Amino acid sequence: MKKNFHYLTFFSLFLVVFLQCGSPKQTSEPDIFIHYLGHASFILQFDNGISVLTDHGTSNAWGLDSPIYEIENFIPDVATYSHTVHIDHFRGEMPNNVDFVLTNMDSLRLKGIVIQPMRTSELSLKEEDNTSYLISYKGFTILHLGDAQANIKAIHLEENRNHLKAIFPETIDLLLMTIGGRSDIIQQAESFIDLLQPKRIIPMHYWKREDKLTFLAHCKIQNETIEKHYQMEEIQGAKYSISTSDNRVIPIRIISMEPAPFSESNGLE
Repeated sequence: MKKNFHYLTFFSLFLVVFLQCGSPKQTSEPDIFIHYLGHASFILQFDNGISVLTDHGTSNAWGLDSPIYEIENFIPDVATYSHTVHIDHFRGEMPNNVDFVLTNMDSLRLKGIVIQPMRTSELSLKEEDNTSYLISYKGFTILHLGDAQANIKAIHLEENRNHLKAIFPETIDLLLMTIGGRSDIIQQAESFIDLLQPKRIIPMHYWKREDKLTFLAHCKIQNETIEKHYQMEEIQGAKYSISTSDNRVIPIRIISMEPAPFSESNGLE
């Protein structure tokens, strides 16, 4: 009798753990696919068939070494532009055959995807001249910061910090993070990340690859000196996939990607 009781107890505990944890395959299957085109430009593709193109500006703008690669004949469902003043974010004319083009305070709800604009500042905190887009899908949040250089540079100001905490959500699953600008903002960019505490970041908007490497080195120093515990993940390519059910990301994961052209024949899965 005691033996049977022990077997039943073991089976009950196993059943509880199984139901709570679920199948590992279900939690790890990706449903968001990312291709980095360079600078602030990404293709985000979701498993519902919708694709979003961000800030597809002019490659190597201003004569600097920050390439933005082509997408061949691929036509996204949505294109977003943080601003249309500078050529590194906007090529000067709206793309053809794209169903939804978002600028300024345009928002969108489409097949379970919600895109919300949040006005931020590039040149001065006195003017909101940039749009950061919050993209939500299946409860997973992606924040494309755009060119919020002024907010990053002034991260030490309490008023600015309180404003950022007020406009951005408490939980950011993936932050597409501006780390370069008109001047060196690497230290401020790391402080910006430390304030918002996103689960993951992908560094973007830098003027040469060495700037990104300097940013990664700075974050590693923070690990060694003040125990920030950033987890580095260096991808030797332009593709990355994420499961919206993967919420167990501690500490902050910094994902370094290498930009490349996009082709539908060998593109996102």
